[in-house]
Amino acid sequence: MKKDEFIDKYVLGWMKRDFERVIEEIPVIPNEAGNIGFFLALSVLVSMDALGGFLLGEDKRFEENVKEYIGKCFRNPEEYPIEILQDVYRNGLAHDFFSRGAVTRDSSYPAIFRDKEIGVTLDANTLAKDFLESLNKFSEVLTEENYQERSKQLEEKINRCIISNKKVIDTLPERDTPSFSTSTTTVTSTTSSQGGNPQVSAYPPPSMYPPEEEEE
Repeated sequence: MKKDEFIDKYVLGWMKRDFERVIEEIPVIPNEAGNIGFFLALSVLVSMDALGGFLLGEDKRFEENVKEYIGKCFRNPEEYPIEILQDVYRNGLAHDFFSRGAVTRDSSYPAIFRDKEIGVTLDANTLAKDFLESLNKFSEVLTEENYQERSKQLEEKINRCIISNKKVIDTLPERDTPSFSTSTTTVTSTTSSQGGNPQVSAYPPPSMYPPEEEEE
């Protein structure tokens, strides 16, 4: 896949629109459950981790990936101490789904601050909005060389994953191809007027999957 297609379809398409819809269509209900603060914060952190690997040309640790991304793409990197993002929020949410600090959706600045009563706090809305604003900058600073190198590594990783799990995958029930889209996967089914198998567009693209091995 070419870099421009990756940026237009995946970064400025699915990834950006997913976050926009979450912020726009799930309004905050004060003092109620269901405000998706944990979901939103973790999704942004994971996305920055992934895109930071493209900027570096290789996937490194969360701290290095996100520090690279924020440093090159955010207009206010000084407001996002990597130690807090990694240990308090990323590790807490990813490993326990319980952050080690408070999460709010007040859309206030700065995104990370110390509440007088509850301590360290992350405004997930502000983090998400700063991330959305940063995507255009990411598109500008991503180099062709680093994009190609990281894409190659990702393709190899996906192939290894599919091969190592092939026996289990082959036992899964089959079903007709649905039409859906998320930030990580899209499958659209279109059948020609003459009939035939649906055409599938997926991420990773079908070309990333290993060919079927012929039985001897």
